[in-house]
Amino acid sequence: MFALRKSQDAAGRLNAGATTTVGAEAHGPYDPSSQGERRLARRLLRHWQELPRTARLPLVSAVDPSAIGEDWDNCFLIDCRKGVDFPNFCYLGGKLARFSGVFLQGEGRWTTTVLDRATADIRRAVETEEVVTSEDELKLFDGRRLLFRAVLLPMSEDGLRLTHLLGGASGLLLGAARG
Repeated sequence: MFALRKSQDAAGRLNAGATTTVGAEAHGPYDPSSQGERRLARRLLRHWQELPRTARLPLVSAVDPSAIGEDWDNCFLIDCRKGVDFPNFCYLGGKLARFSGVFLQGEGRWTTTVLDRATADIRRAVETEEVVTSEDELKLFDGRRLLFRAVLLPMSEDGLRLTHLLGGASGLLLGAARG
């Protein structure tokens, strides 16, 4: 089961054009013929679906950066045991680390970074213990627009209770800046 919801920013305000999808079924079943999939979120979801499980959640110890390949630079791993308000990153990919200082533009967004947006749905992912994907068109501090997608995947140390989130985020710069 999944739900399509309007996404909220880090302060809880609704993002008009953003959507958040909850549940792995939102992407349909894994199709082996989709090896050429261009979207990081779907490739990472497929990897997550294939991870070994001792119970209901994949084991965080089974995450294999070499199996994720080049996408690993766009991934992060968050330890949720200390809370969800300030993410405790166990790993932050190099490409995403560069976005930790890229701020967004717009009402109430001057202090929000692209990385903040990638992790904005942590609470929802922890509360539902389901896959959460988001898609939004972001306006960067310099006026450029970024088509942005992110995914949060529940993980566990024991297979039973959520302890970590594996996440990934990517974007595509759209055309020239609009004033």
